[in-house]
Amino acid sequence: MEKEFVKNWITKNTKILQKEFPKDFITEEQIEEIDMPGKNLIFGDPFFGLFQICDISGDVYFQEEDIYKVKYIIYSNKNKPLKISIPVKQEDITNAVKNYEKYLDEIISQIKKELNQLQVKVNNDEIVQQIFKALNLIRF
Repeated sequence: MEKEFVKNWITKNTKILQKEFPKDFITEEQIEEIDMPGKNLIFGDPFFGLFQICDISGDVYFQEEDIYKVKYIIYSNKNKPLKISIPVKQEDITNAVKNYEKYLDEIISQIKKELNQLQVKVNNDEIVQQIFKALNLIRF
């Protein structure tokens, strides 16, 4: 039942899943490109007040002070690009991440709403995780 729901939900909701981060959440003015490693990236351990971004082997690629910049880099890394566009202004980075997280929260809300309508006892959070994994989405 769960696998079928996941598959059907993704198929039925392709229209709301069309937005991509970062391109649909930033404007083209005042951006710079940064090089990326082309690998999956995760939050590393805090290091002297900095947030580390590393691969699963623990190799550190970025150290940032601002949590929104960290999230921006990790969210932008969905398809493991070799370069990403990032706004120069911190305010634009923060707004892009907040708007993207709001978009993800709306997706989560929609999934849970549909699950509740089924009136079948399932672990809603587990199904949300399955859908996000299938779509290669992350929500911090």
